[in-house]
Amino acid sequence: MEGKDFIWFGNLTFAYNHNEVLALTDASEIGIIDIKTDKILKVGEDVNSVYALDYIGADPETGLATWNTQDANGNINGTTHWKLDPNIAHKTENMSPRYTAGFNNKFSYKGIGLDIMLSYVGGFYTNISNNMWFRTGEKVIQGQSSAVLKDTWQQPGDNAYFPKPFYGVYGTTAAVPNKPEGINIVKGDYIKLIYIAITYDLPKSYAKIMKVSNLSIFSRFENPYLYVFDKHFTYTTPESGGYGGTESANNGVKPLIVNNRLRPVMQNLVFGINVSF
Repeated sequence: MEGKDFIWFGNLTFAYNHNEVLALTDASEIGIIDIKTDKILKVGEDVNSVYALDYIGADPETGLATWNTQDANGNINGTTHWKLDPNIAHKTENMSPRYTAGFNNKFSYKGIGLDIMLSYVGGFYTNISNNMWFRTGEKVIQGQSSAVLKDTWQQPGDNAYFPKPFYGVYGTTAAVPNKPEGINIVKGDYIKLIYIAITYDLPKSYAKIMKVSNLSIFSRFENPYLYVFDKHFTYTTPESGGYGGTESANNGVKPLIVNNRLRPVMQNLVFGINVSF
């Protein structure tokens, strides 16, 4: 859209992704499970699916990690604090985004420009494997996000997602606290404001005085806002295996690692001048 002093340009993109395992050889009804990565290949499911214990949160009275249990038909029929319970329930979730969309808007009025870029990714789960929320001993709350600590069980009656801190060695029997496996599987859907950019093009008369053909001043704010649909996702972005970014490495891509953790996607505020002669 273009007027005398006004120009507006908008661009909307949308994509839908669906894949499905159609058949497997020599596989049980459960499917082919990789216990190292908690991945599963199962007929009827996404090729990139996770298979994990059905963790539901901390027990309100005891603060222990709690999982659903199921009957022989797969129907949820109770809960347990024992991760090796023979009736413990598992969940299979797709980790490939079903929907991706982008929306770019550019406005210009009398030399002042505004450029906004939004993205949406939805219909998938992510495994925050880089964040071991609950470890053993003194490291149980070391380096944890304040959002995690705020949703951690503290006293009887608390409806918290994260179980009470345990300063010991997690066990595999019902007599001691069990490590909350499955806690890292969270919904990854998000809307992200990728950047906002403002520019000002100096009038040609001023540029001519400075003996240049064009001169513009700009400011760009990158990654200013993110909305995540799952309240249990407590870090900056579901991108790149939970949160964080990637960088080129040799002939591939690797996560940005700082102190054995993925580095969050950075917010950058950039100012500059563009000059054309």
